[in-house]
Amino acid sequence: LRFFFYLFKIGDLKNRLVELKESVNKLVEKEPIIEHFEHYLRSTFPCAGDISTLISELERCDELLNELRSLKRKDLKMEQLEKLGNAKRESLADYLARSQRNEEKTTESENLLSALTDRFAALKSAKLEVPELYKQFIELQKDIQEGLVIQKESVALNEEIMLITLSSSSSSRDRIFQKLKNRMQLTVAGWSTLEDDIDESIALLQKESKRLQQSML
Repeated sequence: LRFFFYLFKIGDLKNRLVELKESVNKLVEKEPIIEHFEHYLRSTFPCAGDISTLISELERCDELLNELRSLKRKDLKMEQLEKLGNAKRESLADYLARSQRNEEKTTESENLLSALTDRFAALKSAKLEVPELYKQFIELQKDIQEGLVIQKESVALNEEIMLITLSSSSSSRDRIFQKLKNRMQLTVAGWSTLEDDIDESIALLQKESKRLQQSML
């Protein structure tokens, strides 16, 4: 009986050791998650305008927050970490939304510029009578003026993103800033050229129209 009693005690001790080991393992598994999360919170914030990086960072932030919550620990440190994590996520989401809005408006401006430039080129080579040609150039000029409103909105958004980008400590800051700047300058120059060209063409047509009227007198 004593022998079986000892076997029972040993078995009980083994079970306790296994349970203790499992508890320790769980603690060891938890700590790397916390350390990893703390390291992530200290990591460099991506640039505004760097859409692909912002998307991947937002996904990463969600994954790490889910890992942290899976620990199901309720203490002050965990509350602070989750609060900081949520704050970082909100900032990432805000930067991403601003960057995507800027991208959409810039693309809209570029596409509109391209379409209006094509219309201008088609009118330049059109075989139309002066009055009809003048009428269509005036309509195009009106559409260009409406397009310039969109272009100004695009420039305002882009300048805002560029300012935010300059405040970043990310290694991609200069590259992203230069990319935003070059794209904006190219589009601004395109709109300015188109505006000047349409004004010049209308002025020439006005002169031609006056010449024709005088020749008929």
